[in-house]
Amino acid sequence: MTISYSIEPQAAIRFYDHGYKHPDQAVFGVLLGTESKGSIDVKKSIAVSHGIPLNIFVETALTQIEEFAKTIGEQIVGCYYLNETGTPSVPQSVVPILEAFKHHSTNCITLTVDLAKSVSTATSTMQLKGYTLDFKSVKEVPTSQLSFRGEIPVTGKYTSTNDVHDFFDHMEDISLRWLQ
Repeated sequence: MTISYSIEPQAAIRFYDHGYKHPDQAVFGVLLGTESKGSIDVKKSIAVSHGIPLNIFVETALTQIEEFAKTIGEQIVGCYYLNETGTPSVPQSVVPILEAFKHHSTNCITLTVDLAKSVSTATSTMQLKGYTLDFKSVKEVPTSQLSFRGEIPVTGKYTSTNDVHDFFDHMEDISLRWLQ
């Protein structure tokens, strides 16, 4: 069965801002949304980490995100990963997280940004790539299965109205809100 993925602009803008905030490090976050027969609607992204994504803090963050998703009537539908080079790829270190997300959504997606294509287009709009996990192998989602609700601009600066804080930022300064 072919799955279609619809991405709300605000979800993509927040994870782009997360990467922009930490341009010299890989960033990781969780995608929330809804799943219905044949489609996944990505509505929100929550920043989790910058730097090395796999440790005990990420497990704690994921538990809190699961509970938060329930309170807003959504579920975990995937994650995003942006590396410091701006190339669209999903490293093997993210595969165990994708496997864990399969119990939330069998069709979970990982989104990345192709930064070179995003800044080279005439309109400077975000060029996203999607990946799914198929028997422990990462495969690219055809662009025909990805849709965006509106244009997602790439401005070269923060585009969110609020600064993006991830769980790691929150652990350093608990006054910073990350789960929103």
